[in-house]
Amino acid sequence: MEGTEEQQRGYAIEKARWVSLRQELEDIYLLIENQRLRNAHPRREWLALFGKEEVALREAALDLERSDMRFTLKKVNPEWSREDIDSYILDEEARRRSELARLKTDAVLAPHLIRVSAEAAAETGAQGTAAETDAYLQECKTVLRQIRRLLHPDRLLHHPAYAHLTQKQKERLEEMLLAALEVRPEELGYPEGYLLHEMRSLQSLKNALSRVEAILGNPGIEIDERLAIQGETLPEKLDWLQREVTMLEDEILAAKAELQALFEDEERARERAILDNRASHDKVRADLAARTGEVRRDAERLEQACNALFDPEGESQ
Repeated sequence: MEGTEEQQRGYAIEKARWVSLRQELEDIYLLIENQRLRNAHPRREWLALFGKEEVALREAALDLERSDMRFTLKKVNPEWSREDIDSYILDEEARRRSELARLKTDAVLAPHLIRVSAEAAAETGAQGTAAETDAYLQECKTVLRQIRRLLHPDRLLHHPAYAHLTQKQKERLEEMLLAALEVRPEELGYPEGYLLHEMRSLQSLKNALSRVEAILGNPGIEIDERLAIQGETLPEKLDWLQREVTMLEDEILAAKAELQALFEDEERARERAILDNRASHDKVRADLAARTGEVRRDAERLEQACNALFDPEGESQ
């Protein structure tokens, strides 16, 4: 091997660190996706029981937020017309309406998702030998590594199309990329005790990778850098490895924080506690309905206050 003895030792050490950190990051990413799936189960059950009430509350909250934005903008900009205000909040309102539409769809689907029987799950290969499970997990890690490398902000900055996007387009792109990893309804059908009840399926991860690649417009690009360490000379390879190790250490810290947030998802824990307490379900529905009524009244009061700020000659009519 070329280079000095000291450079060769440094190269061997950095290469070992690089491989070890890549493996650690893969393990964390798989834990993240599996926990994302586990968190999705109580959400589906919640929407099956309380979806109608939650949709009504979200609609009322959206009206309240809109009235609040309109009132605040008119207070700060008294010369603005209704058209000026509507134009200003158009993008934000479209995003919120899209989220509401998604919630409505999820609430409608939740009670009707097909529950796969234990026998059917077995036929799909959801359970297998230890060796088969290990191979399956390794394939999942490979796909996740590809997805995460495409999603990482530092690497996204070097994507050919990224530099030509406006800030709003970049934000929208990042939202779309993260949404590509969301748990799909078809992943929630396996019974407890089966592998695919506890972890994301390989096919679902491949589908997510396809969505990310389609969004970025680069399907089929090989991004697994295990195949070649970059650099012509040993010092160049060592420099590349040191940069990669630093980046991997940062990615591991970020991934651990993401995993912790999923473990500590207070909203999912609250939903699970309520779901397990069947005696409380009627009261929960009543509380949601009462809260919806309060929010709607607040929205109406704000809208009236907003109308009072407009020119009495006709804008408030």
